[in-house]
Amino acid sequence: MKFIVANRELLVPSPHCNITRGVLRSLEPARQVAPGVMTLLAQMLSKNSSKHHWFLPTTITEIAISRAAIPHHTVAFIREEFMGKADDVYMIYCPIFSDNHWILLLIDVLKEKLIYVDSLKRACMRARRRRLYKRVADFLEELMDEAGWYNDKPKQPLLITDFKFLEPDVVEEDLGSGMFVAQWMIMYHLWGTFDVEKVTNYSRMRLAVDMVLKEHNESKLAFIDKALEYWRFFAHPNGGNP
Repeated sequence: MKFIVANRELLVPSPHCNITRGVLRSLEPARQVAPGVMTLLAQMLSKNSSKHHWFLPTTITEIAISRAAIPHHTVAFIREEFMGKADDVYMIYCPIFSDNHWILLLIDVLKEKLIYVDSLKRACMRARRRRLYKRVADFLEELMDEAGWYNDKPKQPLLITDFKFLEPDVVEEDLGSGMFVAQWMIMYHLWGTFDVEKVTNYSRMRLAVDMVLKEHNESKLAFIDKALEYWRFFAHPNGGNP
Protein backbone atom coordinates (compact mmCIF):
# COMPACT_ATOMS: atom_id res chain seq x y z
CA MET A 1 0.00 0.00 0.00
CA LYS A 2 1.28 3.48 -0.91
CA PHE A 3 0.27 6.77 0.63
CA ILE A 4 0.73 9.81 -1.58
CA VAL A 5 0.57 13.21 0.09
CA ALA A 6 -0.53 15.80 -2.48
CA ASN A 7 -0.80 19.52 -1.80
CA ARG A 8 -3.89 19.62 -4.03
CA GLU A 9 -5.80 17.13 -1.87
CA LEU A 10 -9.04 18.70 -0.67
CA LEU A 11 -9.28 18.53 3.13
CA VAL A 12 -12.16 20.88 3.89
CA PRO A 13 -14.70 21.51 1.12
CA SER A 14 -16.35 24.90 1.53
CA PRO A 15 -18.38 27.30 -0.62
CA HIS A 16 -16.18 30.09 0.77
CA CYS A 17 -12.68 28.65 0.45
CA ASN A 18 -11.77 25.09 -0.41
CA ILE A 19 -8.94 24.14 1.94
CA THR A 20 -6.39 21.90 0.28
CA ARG A 21 -3.46 20.24 2.00
CA GLY A 22 -1.23 22.92 0.49
CA VAL A 23 -3.30 25.74 2.01
CA LEU A 24 -3.39 24.06 5.41
CA ARG A 25 0.39 23.63 5.31
CA SER A 26 0.62 27.39 5.81
CA LEU A 27 0.11 26.48 9.49
CA GLU A 28 3.48 24.72 9.54
CA PRO A 29 6.15 26.27 11.84
CA ALA A 30 7.42 29.74 10.85
CA ARG A 31 5.11 30.00 7.84
CA GLN A 32 2.60 32.73 7.17
CA VAL A 33 -1.08 31.85 7.42
CA ALA A 34 -2.82 31.71 4.03
CA PRO A 35 -5.94 33.87 3.47
CA GLY A 36 -7.98 30.70 2.96
CA VAL A 37 -7.13 29.53 6.46
CA MET A 38 -8.27 32.86 7.92
CA THR A 39 -11.54 32.68 6.00
CA LEU A 40 -12.12 29.12 7.20
CA LEU A 41 -11.51 30.30 10.77
CA ALA A 42 -14.15 33.01 10.24
CA GLN A 43 -16.53 30.32 8.99
CA MET A 44 -15.83 28.10 12.01
CA LEU A 45 -16.36 30.93 14.48
CA SER A 46 -19.50 32.10 12.68
CA LYS A 47 -21.07 28.65 13.00
CA ASN A 48 -20.45 28.64 16.75
CA SER A 49 -21.64 32.20 17.33
CA SER A 50 -24.79 34.24 17.07
CA LYS A 51 -25.48 36.91 14.48
CA HIS A 52 -24.43 39.41 17.15
CA HIS A 53 -20.79 38.68 16.26
CA TRP A 54 -19.61 38.94 12.67
CA PHE A 55 -16.38 37.19 11.68
CA LEU A 56 -15.63 38.49 8.22
CA PRO A 57 -13.88 36.55 5.46
CA THR A 58 -10.78 38.10 3.93
CA THR A 59 -12.81 38.78 0.76
CA ILE A 60 -14.45 41.77 2.43
CA THR A 61 -11.23 43.42 3.55
CA GLU A 62 -9.53 42.71 0.21
CA ILE A 63 -12.35 44.48 -1.62
CA ALA A 64 -12.32 47.38 0.85
CA ILE A 65 -8.56 47.90 0.51
CA SER A 66 -8.55 47.65 -3.29
CA ARG A 67 -11.71 49.76 -3.52
CA ALA A 68 -13.02 47.38 -6.14
CA ALA A 69 -16.67 47.04 -7.00
CA ILE A 70 -18.39 44.21 -5.17
CA PRO A 71 -21.05 42.18 -7.05
CA HIS A 72 -24.50 42.10 -5.46
CA HIS A 73 -24.54 38.28 -5.29
CA THR A 74 -21.19 38.32 -3.44
CA VAL A 75 -22.56 40.75 -0.85
CA ALA A 76 -25.70 38.64 -0.44
CA PHE A 77 -23.67 35.46 -0.01
CA ILE A 78 -21.28 36.93 2.58
CA ARG A 79 -24.14 38.60 4.43
CA GLU A 80 -26.04 35.33 4.69
CA GLU A 81 -23.07 33.28 5.84
CA PHE A 82 -21.01 35.67 7.95
CA MET A 83 -23.13 38.67 8.85
CA GLY A 84 -26.74 39.54 9.68
CA LYS A 85 -28.79 42.62 10.39
CA ALA A 86 -26.79 45.72 11.30
CA ASP A 87 -29.02 46.63 14.24
CA ASP A 88 -28.32 43.21 15.82
CA VAL A 89 -24.51 43.26 15.63
CA TYR A 90 -22.34 43.81 18.71
CA MET A 91 -18.84 43.10 17.37
CA ILE A 92 -17.25 42.80 13.91
CA TYR A 93 -13.93 40.97 13.43
CA CYS A 94 -11.96 42.01 10.34
CA PRO A 95 -8.66 40.22 9.58
CA ILE A 96 -6.63 42.34 7.15
CA PHE A 97 -3.68 41.19 5.04
CA SER A 98 -1.41 43.72 3.38
CA ASP A 99 2.32 44.17 2.76
CA ASN A 100 2.94 40.53 3.67
CA HIS A 101 1.51 41.07 7.14
CA TRP A 102 -1.71 40.34 9.08
CA ILE A 103 -3.47 42.84 11.35
CA LEU A 104 -6.86 42.73 13.03
CA LEU A 105 -9.57 45.38 13.20
CA LEU A 106 -12.35 44.88 15.72
CA ILE A 107 -15.40 47.11 15.51
CA ASP A 108 -17.17 47.27 18.87
CA VAL A 109 -20.59 48.53 17.82
CA LEU A 110 -22.07 48.68 21.33
CA LYS A 111 -19.19 50.74 22.78
CA GLU A 112 -18.56 52.57 19.50
CA LYS A 113 -14.86 51.70 19.31
CA LEU A 114 -12.46 50.83 16.50
CA ILE A 115 -9.84 48.51 17.99
CA TYR A 116 -6.67 48.09 15.93
CA VAL A 117 -4.48 45.13 16.94
CA ASP A 118 -1.02 44.59 15.47
CA SER A 119 1.59 42.04 16.56
CA LEU A 120 4.38 43.59 14.48
CA LYS A 121 4.36 47.33 15.05
CA ARG A 122 6.72 49.37 12.92
CA ALA A 123 6.85 53.16 13.05
CA CYS A 124 7.54 53.32 9.32
CA MET A 125 4.34 51.35 8.56
CA ARG A 126 2.04 52.93 11.13
CA ALA A 127 0.46 55.54 8.84
CA ARG A 128 -0.17 53.03 6.05
CA ARG A 129 -1.75 50.48 8.37
CA ARG A 130 -4.02 53.12 9.88
CA ARG A 131 -5.18 54.00 6.37
CA LEU A 132 -5.96 50.32 5.76
CA TYR A 133 -8.25 49.92 8.75
CA LYS A 134 -9.91 53.26 7.94
CA ARG A 135 -10.66 52.00 4.43
CA VAL A 136 -12.26 48.87 5.86
CA ALA A 137 -14.33 50.88 8.34
CA ASP A 138 -15.41 53.30 5.62
CA PHE A 139 -16.33 50.44 3.27
CA LEU A 140 -18.48 48.71 5.90
CA GLU A 141 -20.19 51.96 6.81
CA GLU A 142 -21.04 52.60 3.16
CA LEU A 143 -22.13 48.97 2.68
CA MET A 144 -24.60 49.21 5.57
CA ASP A 145 -26.02 52.54 4.48
CA GLU A 146 -29.02 50.82 2.90
CA ALA A 147 -32.26 50.16 4.78
CA GLY A 148 -32.16 46.46 3.87
CA TRP A 149 -29.39 45.91 6.40
CA TYR A 150 -31.72 46.77 9.30
CA ASN A 151 -34.69 45.09 10.94
CA ASP A 152 -36.33 48.46 11.49
CA LYS A 153 -35.61 51.68 9.70
CA PRO A 154 -32.90 53.33 11.84
CA LYS A 155 -32.81 57.01 12.72
CA GLN A 156 -29.43 56.89 11.02
CA PRO A 157 -27.22 54.05 9.73
CA LEU A 158 -24.14 52.93 11.65
CA LEU A 159 -21.50 55.65 11.57
CA ILE A 160 -18.51 53.38 12.09
CA THR A 161 -15.94 55.95 11.04
CA ASP A 162 -17.01 58.18 13.95
CA PHE A 163 -16.12 55.51 16.53
CA LYS A 164 -13.29 56.11 18.99
CA PHE A 165 -9.94 54.61 17.99
CA LEU A 166 -8.08 52.29 20.38
CA GLU A 167 -4.75 50.50 19.99
CA PRO A 168 -4.18 48.05 22.86
CA ASP A 169 -0.74 46.81 23.88
CA VAL A 170 -0.28 43.19 22.84
CA VAL A 171 2.46 40.57 22.60
CA GLU A 172 4.67 41.18 19.58
CA GLU A 173 6.37 38.72 17.24
CA ASP A 174 9.22 38.71 14.77
CA LEU A 175 7.07 37.59 11.85
CA GLY A 176 3.58 38.87 11.10
CA SER A 177 2.45 35.31 10.45
CA GLY A 178 -1.26 35.74 11.14
CA MET A 179 -1.34 33.26 14.02
CA PHE A 180 -1.76 36.04 16.56
CA VAL A 181 -4.69 37.42 14.56
CA ALA A 182 -6.28 33.95 14.55
CA GLN A 183 -5.79 33.56 18.31
CA TRP A 184 -7.09 37.05 19.06
CA MET A 185 -10.28 36.35 17.11
CA ILE A 186 -10.84 33.19 19.13
CA MET A 187 -9.86 34.58 22.54
CA TYR A 188 -11.58 37.94 22.30
CA HIS A 189 -14.82 36.28 21.25
CA LEU A 190 -14.65 33.85 24.19
CA TRP A 191 -13.08 35.94 26.94
CA GLY A 192 -12.88 39.55 25.78
CA THR A 193 -9.09 39.62 25.99
CA PHE A 194 -6.06 39.93 23.72
CA ASP A 195 -3.89 38.20 26.32
CA VAL A 196 -2.73 35.18 24.33
CA GLU A 197 0.37 33.06 24.72
CA LYS A 198 3.21 33.36 22.25
CA VAL A 199 2.61 31.30 19.12
CA THR A 200 4.11 27.81 19.29
CA ASN A 201 4.22 24.80 16.99
CA TYR A 202 1.54 23.26 19.22
CA SER A 203 -0.86 26.19 18.72
CA ARG A 204 -0.38 25.89 14.96
CA MET A 205 -1.01 22.15 15.02
CA ARG A 206 -4.05 22.58 17.28
CA LEU A 207 -5.64 25.00 14.81
CA ALA A 208 -4.89 22.71 11.86
CA VAL A 209 -6.48 19.71 13.61
CA ASP A 210 -9.57 21.74 14.54
CA MET A 211 -9.98 22.90 10.96
CA VAL A 212 -10.03 19.34 9.65
CA LEU A 213 -11.89 17.56 12.45
CA LYS A 214 -14.50 20.02 13.74
CA GLU A 215 -18.19 19.68 12.82
CA HIS A 216 -18.00 22.28 10.02
CA ASN A 217 -16.06 19.77 7.87
CA GLU A 218 -18.47 17.34 6.24
CA SER A 219 -15.51 15.14 5.23
CA LYS A 220 -14.03 14.76 8.71
CA LEU A 221 -15.05 11.10 9.16
CA ALA A 222 -13.38 10.15 5.90
CA PHE A 223 -10.12 11.73 7.07
CA ILE A 224 -10.32 10.02 10.44
CA ASP A 225 -10.59 6.71 8.56
CA LYS A 226 -7.61 7.67 6.38
CA ALA A 227 -5.56 8.57 9.44
CA LEU A 228 -6.34 5.21 11.07
CA GLU A 229 -5.48 3.37 7.88
CA TYR A 230 -2.20 5.30 7.65
CA TRP A 231 -1.38 4.46 11.28
CA ARG A 232 -2.20 0.76 10.82
CA PHE A 233 0.00 0.57 7.73
CA PHE A 234 3.06 1.98 9.47
CA ALA A 235 2.41 0.19 12.74
CA HIS A 236 2.01 -3.13 10.93
CA PRO A 237 3.58 -2.78 7.46
CA ASN A 238 3.30 -6.53 6.85
CA GLY A 239 -0.33 -6.74 7.85
CA GLY A 240 0.61 -8.22 11.18
CA ASN A 241 2.60 -11.07 9.57
CA PRO A 242 6.17 -11.75 10.70
